[in-house]
Amino acid sequence: MLRRAYGFAREQICRKVEELLATEALEIEAAHDTARAALRYRRGDADFADSMILGAARRTGASTVWTFDRSMARLDGVFLLEGANS
Repeated sequence: MLRRAYGFAREQICRKVEELLATEALEIEAAHDTARAALRYRRGDADFADSMILGAARRTGASTVWTFDRSMARLDGVFLLEGANS
């Protein structure tokens, strides 16, 4: 969203997320997942949102995630639903 809607570069987004994570006055829910998602996003491995979804699934014990999103289906443990067109 930040990249498409506001034109922020991937690196800018990752730096801002890391700054928020480092802010002691803030308590970030699932901070470990957020940091990992920023790292994956920086490397270009996955979209930030997809990494957050995968992190939440793993944190709650899910071993498999099903998606209609072809790009997300490239992540380990994520599988594309039959008939997906995206």
